[in-house]
Amino acid sequence: QNGQVDALSGNALLETRGNDTSKEEREWRGSLDKLDAARIFAILMRQQASGRLDLYVANEEHVMWLEQGILVYAYANHPLSSVSDLLIQDGIIQQQDVSRYPSLSSMQVADHLLELKLIHPQQIEEIERLYIEQVVLTTFKWEQGDFLFRSAALPKLKRHHHLDIAPLILQGVR
Repeated sequence: QNGQVDALSGNALLETRGNDTSKEEREWRGSLDKLDAARIFAILMRQQASGRLDLYVANEEHVMWLEQGILVYAYANHPLSSVSDLLIQDGIIQQQDVSRYPSLSSMQVADHLLELKLIHPQQIEEIERLYIEQVVLTTFKWEQGDFLFRSAALPKLKRHHHLDIAPLILQGVR
């Protein structure tokens, strides 16, 4: 029953691994053609799940960490052009900066912008939040691929973000 959803309640059926209940690891896997990303996020939010969600299609992988159903961190294994486009639209960078600095589409975008003196330290959180939102929103377009959710402790991070998933789901399904 791993990776299925109870049709009546919409509850994810999570498989439990391990013998020690204090260190129990829950795993849920499936295919995006059967259960889309928006639905996966809604289920994890409603269950107040904590752990790591991997969504992948072809060579693209998006990894998101949740804490009690709240998104705290995300990254993609490839550049997200939508991040650069939004930075240009907001006037933070210019088109020539994108070709000159390809890292402006990666998770380290805020740190790179700060090094280049294109932003103030107060803007780091805002830009990282924008990046995390784009990691999530781009997965809503995926009609194929796979997902894997594992309950796990959060990694050590420089900064944690707390993004409510509900507004992203609404924005993503439009």
